Amino acid sequence: MKNLIWVVIAALVLGGGYTLYSNNVAEKASMAQAEADKAAAAATAAEEAAAAKATEEAAAAAAKLEEEAKMAEEAAAAAAAKLEEEAKMAEEAAAAAAAKLEEEAKMAEEAAAAAAAKLEEEATAAAAKLEEEAKAAAAATEEAAAAAKAEAEAAATAAAEKAAAAAAEAAETAAAATEEAAGGMADLLTPEGFSLDKVAEMIDGSELGALKKTALKTALSGAQDNPELLSGVLEQIKGALGM
Repeated sequence: MKNLIWVVIAALVLGGGYTLYSNNVAEKASMAQAEADKAAAAATAAEEAAAAKATEEAAAAAAKLEEEAKMAEEAAAAAAAKLEEEAKMAEEAAAAAAAKLEEEAKMAEEAAAAAAAKLEEEATAAAAKLEEEAKAAAAATEEAAAAAKAEAEAAATAAAEKAAAAAAEAAETAAAATEEAAGGMADLLTPEGFSLDKVAEMIDGSELGALKKTALKTALSGAQDNPELLSGVLEQIKGALGM
């Protein structure tokens, strides 16, 4: 019985505890749901605020881009107008420069033609002058050549006459010298005019052969102190020399 009572008490305690626990869980779940609803509402509000801000910022950016595009278009139009004006000015400047160059080219062509005409005239005059000078020089050359020829012929004639006279005189002198030399040589080949050295030189200077020259000079040396032998040897030498 006592045990049964304790079992009943335990069951009551457990039942009360379960009931208390169940009530706490329900209360916590209700509070959590409230917090979740509050968070969802805050998230929705934040999302709506962010969307509104993004829309506002996008509109501002679009307006800014439109303004910048308009400014860029205006700047491009101004630049195009400026380029067109500069191109027109450049075209006008090029046309003016071309006209100036054409005028200068025409003036240069006229100046060149005038210079060419002047050069041609000067060349013609110079050619005529050179031709005249050449004719005068040719005439002077012919005259000088004729004079030189006459002078050379006269000089040649005089030189020939002088050379002939000199040759004749030289021939006479040579003949006299030969005759004198022959006479002197003949005197050397006599006992009275004998000279051993001079007769030996005479033999060496002759056209006799070497053996003949040696034989004559040996005989001459042996007979130089004997007048009778010397006379015979001298006669042999005369005969050998053709005297």
